[in-house]
Amino acid sequence: MKSPLYIFGAAGFAAETALIALETGQYEIAGFVEADNAWMPDRTAMELKPGVWVPVVQETQLRDSLISARRGGKPMACGAIAIANPEIARAIAGRFEGLLTWPSIIHPDARTDSAAAIGKGNICYPGVIISWRARVGDFNKFQAYVTIGHECRIGDFNEFNPRATVSGNVTVGNDCLIGASAAIRQGLEIGSGATVGMGAVVIRNVDGGTIVAGNPAKEIEKR
Repeated sequence: MKSPLYIFGAAGFAAETALIALETGQYEIAGFVEADNAWMPDRTAMELKPGVWVPVVQETQLRDSLISARRGGKPMACGAIAIANPEIARAIAGRFEGLLTWPSIIHPDARTDSAAAIGKGNICYPGVIISWRARVGDFNKFQAYVTIGHECRIGDFNEFNPRATVSGNVTVGNDCLIGASAAIRQGLEIGSGATVGMGAVVIRNVDGGTIVAGNPAKEIEKR
């Protein structure tokens, strides 16, 4: 029996996440969820692929229905957060704590080593590699062909854009953005809230809240 899955977001990233979930064969897409302040009453469904329409529901509407339907305190459905902004993602996870379960949704073409540990709410696109003894926290997004090297330690609510390569023994904090095709040298530390620009080659530690870019990567802004 497939689990009903609600996906937070109703744009391209959400659609991609839904397609990944369908590829696993474990879920049926119960709906896309829009924030109350983004709700458009005339948009009640989104076409996921030709002829396949998925309901679009308001966040408050979903929360109320889940509270009503919950039996014995056990969530009856799953959730996935397809929103890049870590602050918004954290807020959603908090509002729906205990109302949804948060599985990690991993495309069948991704490779996760049996010795790796992967938390809840992660999304792995096709071609992702999570290597030996990597430790991955919660609610991270690994887009197509991202590589996480051996014994890396990845925090929560990070986004890794396509083809980013993180070498072995790297530590990435929380709420980081690693740009497309960025490369991070082995053994480094990327502080929480950092941004690594597209195509950057990181050869030194990156402080939290810092934006780096270039080859070799250099600081261009500190928040």
